[in-house]
Amino acid sequence: MKLKIGSKLKKNIFIYRIYFAFGNFFLFIMKIFYKNKKDIILFNSFGGKKIDDSPFELYQEIKKRDIFKNCKLIWAVEDIDQVTPPVENIISINSIKFFKMAIQSKVWITNSSMQRGLILKNSDTIYLNTWHGTPMKNMGIDIVKKEQSFQIREDKKDVDLFLVQSSYEKEIFENAFSMSEKQFLNVGYPRNDRLLNFDCTEVSDIKKRLNINNNKKVILYAPTFRPEVTDSEGRIVMDLKFDIHKMVETLGEDFIILLRAHYETYVPNFSDAYEDKFLNVTDYTNLNDLLIITDLLISDYSSIFFDYSLLSKPMIAYVYDFDEYRLKRGLYFDIREFLPSAKNMKELIDLIINYQEDSSSYIEKTKIFQKQFVEWYGNATVKTVDFLQNFIYGKGSG
Repeated sequence: MKLKIGSKLKKNIFIYRIYFAFGNFFLFIMKIFYKNKKDIILFNSFGGKKIDDSPFELYQEIKKRDIFKNCKLIWAVEDIDQVTPPVENIISINSIKFFKMAIQSKVWITNSSMQRGLILKNSDTIYLNTWHGTPMKNMGIDIVKKEQSFQIREDKKDVDLFLVQSSYEKEIFENAFSMSEKQFLNVGYPRNDRLLNFDCTEVSDIKKRLNINNNKKVILYAPTFRPEVTDSEGRIVMDLKFDIHKMVETLGEDFIILLRAHYETYVPNFSDAYEDKFLNVTDYTNLNDLLIITDLLISDYSSIFFDYSLLSKPMIAYVYDFDEYRLKRGLYFDIREFLPSAKNMKELIDLIINYQEDSSSYIEKTKIFQKQFVEWYGNATVKTVDFLQNFIYGKGSG
């Protein structure tokens, strides 16, 4: 039911206008009674769907610091009963308490949005948005054709600190979200720090956790979000344009293929017929674990390319619908100019076979890609919390 209501809200401008008018009137009344407090920091990740990503990295760093010891750290989530990893203070993002805490919070930390399509932020609330990926496909006002006739209120103008990992994406966000230079913090994404600072023994541990033979090469297929196919419950269903049988048959026993779909996508059960040769890891909570054990990444227009490039490992772009996708959604650049690319399964398998024979040229292309699109990385968590600490308590607070 919640899913269907959310879908109608996003696609029906009349329903959204009613929600916007009554919601903001309700918030106006609440703000009379509830005032901002300096000891509350409110977190969410992907609109409350998870406790992970850069907000969780910042949460852990903030917890370590004595200067924040009197602060109440609160997570807003959609489903309180299915929270992993466990955290101390949790509230439902669909509750009145959430709006009360949001109004009272000194700091918001999210990787998507906190405002629920409303005017929720107080002028003295510090809004930190870590964002969730470098864009390849068009965003905001740059989108060529919108799938809906209107756009729910964007709140990027209200952000005080917005994390970026390159000049490339900063220029895009300035235009797409009408942001200004002073809003950006050039430190990278906290979630990516681990990709530069992990212990090699972790690879075996992660594979063991996933029941993957330690000697197998791992191919991760992680396509971008495509909302075109839905079922009777309103769920977005993955339309897999990827011949698992052919891949498994061709690559043999030395490889295992992992499928990582977008978190909003429902994935039918593809795994049972392929035993230890194919594994759906869409629901696995820690994406960095998957990137660390992956030997070859296959994607299309997803921001995962930018993060994975920090590992200097091979990447392939499987862009079977390039012309259609570019026309419908719009792209900032042609990924085929940077990475080995395939437009069908035969070409994809040929590229994987070539990678087996000589991976050095693939790795070199990854390194060139990374230098072009990812400038700031490695210590984003500490730098961000340092900046936030100074922002709240003033210079010299450390």
